[in-house]
Amino acid sequence: MTGNKSLAVLLAVTAAMVVAVLALYSGNRPAKQEFQPGSLLIQGVAPEKIQTISIVHGKETVTLERRPDKGFVLAERNDYPASVKRINELLLACLEIRCRSKVTDAKENYRELGVEEGADDAVAVTFKDSSGGTLFGFVRGKNAEGGGAYVRLLDQSAVYASETNPAIDPTPMAYLDKKIIDVKADDIRRVEVQTGKDQYALSRDEKGVVTLEKIPEGKRAKSSVCDTVATALTDLEFSDVSPADKMPLEWDTTYTCRLASNLVYTVQLAKKGDQYYAKFSASAPNIESVQITPTEAEQELKKKDALLQAVEKARDFTPRNAPWVYELPGWTAEKMRHPLSDLVEDIPTDEIAASHILISYQGAERSSATRTKEEARKLADEVLAKAQAPGADFAALAREYSDEPGAKERGGDLGAFKKGAMAKPFEDAAFQLKVGEISGVVETPFGFHIIKRTK
Repeated sequence: MTGNKSLAVLLAVTAAMVVAVLALYSGNRPAKQEFQPGSLLIQGVAPEKIQTISIVHGKETVTLERRPDKGFVLAERNDYPASVKRINELLLACLEIRCRSKVTDAKENYRELGVEEGADDAVAVTFKDSSGGTLFGFVRGKNAEGGGAYVRLLDQSAVYASETNPAIDPTPMAYLDKKIIDVKADDIRRVEVQTGKDQYALSRDEKGVVTLEKIPEGKRAKSSVCDTVATALTDLEFSDVSPADKMPLEWDTTYTCRLASNLVYTVQLAKKGDQYYAKFSASAPNIESVQITPTEAEQELKKKDALLQAVEKARDFTPRNAPWVYELPGWTAEKMRHPLSDLVEDIPTDEIAASHILISYQGAERSSATRTKEEARKLADEVLAKAQAPGADFAALAREYSDEPGAKERGGDLGAFKKGAMAKPFEDAAFQLKVGEISGVVETPFGFHIIKRTK
């Protein structure tokens, strides 16, 4: 299935959802009759005729217009697609208004109750047809005594107190789906950032461990900042949107996120004054089809299905977002704009990390060994030769030979330590090593040590 077909299906479903909501209330508008408590304020809606919904509150205006094959769009944001969920919520909020009691017919009371068009408390909602004619409309005013709100149909004089206060938001951005990308942290596998002169990459394994690749010499990663950068897309929402051709900007940062499905999201970022802007695109492996056989294992079938979904998402995502530039909150944008210097810090000169293998002997401090000192030295030389051999597994050698308590569990790992924490000969040898280097045999009161510096 192509991206265009998917979009067509989505739009068809969207239109169907809106029509279904309106159909619940469709029919001919009844003639004016005596008020009945609990009756609907709006009755006899003709859903197929609704072309425009407008909401006015003071200087704030929302104009939602129906477009062929696009559903509703927001005129105040250059016809950006409106959220189907928010449109449905608006329609239900309007069409489910039930009147608790009749308050007045007197126009002189309108302003006091907030139901006069243009009043400070008035929110006017109007539904129009394709010719611009008003199908129906109403004003929501102040909160009513005893609950609900004062409401009035625009073509009638009666003011009612509603049973509940209809939730009608008069701000344009409330009718957009501000979440551009739906990414879960567990799906992220690799992030690459190019910002200014800096380029760096972060990998994230299935357990959620984030690793900064190619850490500069003498530095170590700040795990909290690395985690923040790696998961920047998981809570991404925009605060405003504009057509791309109306926003000339200098794009100084590129943030790329690859998911386990091989779907790749690319974000280009710019800053102008105090505002942050972004452009979005997506890509996936270029495949025409994936062969699936009945004998394949379930895990392999899941991988192929995820790949097909990634291709489909990429085909839909880029055309849908390419025409737009999104304004992002500063705290969100800065997660993707961190320079490399924010992700690393100096390794303290008085602190290192190391592993060791201890060969003890009878008479050494804290030793339970029965071998002589000469036998211990000979064994230490033999183990050193094995540790220096190409491809040697230092941790495995520590588990096999070390007399240190806990060596089997930790593989000889001592963790980080500062100067003054170890015996002086051990400290001197360890601090002279470079990361990854292995010492010669070092003697202390505890026996003979072979040391490998790890950080």
